[in-house]
Parts: sequence; C-alpha cells; structure tokens
Amino acid sequence: MNYPFWDIPLLGGSMLIAIIAVLHVIVSHLAIGGGFYLYFAERKYAREKDPKFLGYIRSHARFFMLLTTVFGAVSGVGIWFVIALVSPAATSTLIHIFLYGWAIEWVFFLVEILAIILYVYKFDKLEPASREKLAFIYMAAAWLSLFIINGIITFMLTPGDYYQTGSFWSAYFNPTFWPSLFFRTVVCVAFAGIFAMFTATFQFEEDLRENAIKYASAYLIPAIIFMPVFALWYFAMIPELARDIVTGASVLVMIFANISAGSAFLMLVAGLAHAWIEPRRFSTIFTILLIIFASTFLGTFELAREAVRKPYTLYDRMYSNSIYVDKNKTAEIDARNFLANLKWCDIKEITDSNALAAGREIYRYQCQACHSIDGYNAVRPLVKYWSAGFCEANLARLNELKKFMPPFFGSDAERNALALFLFSLNNKMKGGE
Repeated sequence: MNYPFWDIPLLGGSMLIAIIAVLHVIVSHLAIGGGFYLYFAERKYAREKDPKFLGYIRSHARFFMLLTTVFGAVSGVGIWFVIALVSPAATSTLIHIFLYGWAIEWVFFLVEILAIILYVYKFDKLEPASREKLAFIYMAAAWLSLFIINGIITFMLTPGDYYQTGSFWSAYFNPTFWPSLFFRTVVCVAFAGIFAMFTATFQFEEDLRENAIKYASAYLIPAIIFMPVFALWYFAMIPELARDIVTGASVLVMIFANISAGSAFLMLVAGLAHAWIEPRRFSTIFTILLIIFASTFLGTFELAREAVRKPYTLYDRMYSNSIYVDKNKTAEIDARNFLANLKWCDIKEITDSNALAAGREIYRYQCQACHSIDGYNAVRPLVKYWSAGFCEANLARLNELKKFMPPFFGSDAERNALALFLFSLNNKMKGGE
C-alpha cells in the first residue's frame, strides 16, 4: 500500500470515475464513428455531386469537431487525473505493461485532431479529392486509437496468460480483444448515424433533410445485425464469475445489463423504422430521445462491464482495493498485520484505546474503494442491524459469502477493529462516528 487514499465524501472514487468515464466514452465513440460518416458522406457527394448535401456535411462537421475535440479532450484528461488519484497502483501497473501502447495511441490521437481541424477549417479551399483523403486519415486515426485502447481496457478483465508468460502480445491480444473491438466499432458507427440524424433535423429544406436522415439511418444497420453476435461472443469469453455476476449474482449489474440491452433495441429499431417510414416527420425531439437511448445503452453497458471485474481492478492480479492477489504478499500481510503495511497511516498496532480509529483506517483502505459511508453504495445501511460479532463473522468469510468482494486482509485483532468500526456507524460509542 504505497499510496495515500483519496477520500471523496458521498460520491466515492469509483462513482466519480464512472461519471467522467461514461461521458467520455459516449463522446469518444461518436468521435470514432463520425470518421466513418464523414469519409463515406464525402464518397456519397463524389458520386452525386449534390451541393446541398455538401453544405450539410460542412455544417455537420463543424459541430462534430467542436463537440468531440473540446469535450472529448477535456474529459479524457479528466479520466487520467481521476484514475491516477483513485487507483494509482492499478494505473501504474497498466502504464508499465502498455507504455508503448499508450504512446502510439497518443500519436494517433494527435493525427486525428490535426486531420479534423484541417478538414473543417480548410473545407471550402480543398479540392473534393483532398477533402476525402483528410476524412480518410481522420477515420483511420480515430479507429486505430480505438484499436490501441481496446487492448488495454479488455486486458483488465481478461489478461489471458500474461501473468504466466509476461508477453506484451499475450496481454494485448487477450481473449476479449476481438469481440470487444468489433462490438465497439459497430456501436461507434451507430452513434455516428444518430448524431447525423440529429444535425439533419436542423436542415430547413425538406428534400435535403429527408435525404440526410435516410442516409444517416443506414449507419444503424450494422449494429442491428452484428451487435448481438459480438455481444454474445464477448460474453462467452469473459471469466465464469463475471458471467455469473451479469446473470444474477449481482442484481444491480443484471439490471444494468437489461437496461443496456433494452435501450440498444429501442435506439436501433425506433431510429431505423422512423427514418424509413416517416422521414419527413423525423423531429429534433425524436433524435434527442434516440440520443438518450444511446447514452443509456452505452452508459449502463460500461457500468456493467466495470462491475463484472469485481472483486478485481486487474483480474487475478489486483483486488478493487488495490491489494495484490499474489499469495506470498497476502500471507505477509496476514502474518505481520495489515496496518504495518500502510505507509500513510500512523496507527501500526491496535490497542484498546485506538481500536475504533484503527478500524476506520482499515475501512478506508480495504472497503472505501467501493463503499462510501453514507453516499454511493453506502455501508451504514448495509450493517444497520448487525451486531459487532455478526460484523466480525461476515468479515471472516467475506469472499465466500459474496464472490465479487475481496477477502479481508489482516490479523484477527484488525478484523475485530473493523467490525467494531462498522458496528459504531449505527450505534453510539465513545470515539465513534
């Protein structure tokens, strides 16, 4: 335990990461899919030579650039800042394993930003062929950014045989790499179509609006056909415990998964059907509803994807409270006591006078990564009717009672101190909260 704990009252570190990450993921998927849209829209213009459609592409691209580059960049920096403070050990591990992968992704990101800026600001000065090439460069760089990032985020759940071989390629091309990449690609394309339908509703000329909406709706078709296939493939490749969590071991995660599937269905079927049956009545309000469905789908999917890693942050390597799974390190903690391993805690030995304070520190480093006291995933109501003895008994078998929770680490005295602290949350005690 080499790092201090960042205490975020009520919200908790995990929920703060979730909020920023979900917002960033929504915009980043749009940014990637938008590359496909701009390139193939340019191809459509090259075939049809419709100046009105070209004018629509120009206005669409400007709004697209502002949204994805400004918000996407700010939220991306925000993720790095937050994960480095909430999970510094896991972040450090990922950087050490994928250092050159991150570096390559940053190069693609720079190319992506330069390409879209040149495309938008030189739109009227470039020849159609040059503009199409810029759109292709943006599309390729954006998708390659996804390619790189995908290998890193899938490693966190399915590390493959990396911990046995130490091979970068085993870590990168892990069991869920390909299903996740294909799944996210069709999602990106669908998001691009929904965003294009939104911007198309602001076109005043009916024929242009109908043409743009019908064209954009075609970007939903790959997701309708392939998303269920890639989702099932991904589900088949994740660990057994992760599948159990989705299918009922955690009711909340199962609810998230069902909401995600339902929102995806509504987003795709309603969007495509309305665009083809009544394109002239396709309103801005309806596209906002589609955007809400799309955001709900991807947001709950990401929450479920993060949750199925429990009890790990890095599967089979590091628990969600940043304690390593390594059996030798675990035995050392249990033998010496947990508090002795905390560099940022003054309490090293438990006495009658400091037991409650020691329990608070143990709670901070072993529990608070997932459980706040009174806010998100609050622990106070969970232990409201528990006696100190019942708290201690549950802590002794925590990972057996709930497979998605880490085991308790430490000596019997430390387990008793944590039980005393949990009991004090709902019972007035000297020095309690």
